Amino acid sequence: MSVTGAAADGNLASLKVYASYDKGEPWIRAAVLSRHALVLSPAPGKGGWLKAVSTDKLGNTVTPEIIDAHRAK
Repeated sequence: MSVTGAAADGNLASLKVYASYDKGEPWIRAAVLSRHALVLSPAPGKGGWLKAVSTDKLGNTVTPEIIDAHRAK
């Protein structure tokens, strides 16, 4: 995921990233360091979902979800 639009170019106020290894139940908050999220790899043969909650300095929020964002071999 990358931040684009109104929250890009220094306008990002907050960024939270979540991962799920069971189709969104539950969402586990990931650590975000310097705009990079640290997530665990899913179990072999399984997929991981990602969700980000980003807010710009004007208070606008967007919450994209990526289903099967990464799949373990």
